[in-house]
Amino acid sequence: MKVGLAAGRSFIDAVRANRISKDDVYSKVPMAVMAIVTGPSTEFSLGRLYQSAITDASDRIVKNDYSNMPMPIDKWIVDPEVLKIKAGGQFSAKNCSLLK
Repeated sequence: MKVGLAAGRSFIDAVRANRISKDDVYSKVPMAVMAIVTGPSTEFSLGRLYQSAITDASDRIVKNDYSNMPMPIDKWIVDPEVLKIKAGGQFSAKNCSLLK
């Protein structure tokens, strides 16, 4: 968590100080991220970025099937045990343990 927090602060501060070229911003940073990091402070922007990432990750687990295709509402996963198993599988499949 601390690594991501420090990286997020560094990135947002660099964007605010124009230390990242516009070419790099346009070619490498998703537009949604740039919209999220524009806020009154670095901490506010980090909070928005965190909230967006958590919502996206949750939606992918709850609302998408195992091939990441959207499911009808009546097929959304709401059972806590199934959610835990699916999230654990996604964590392993995406090599998220390397982020620690």
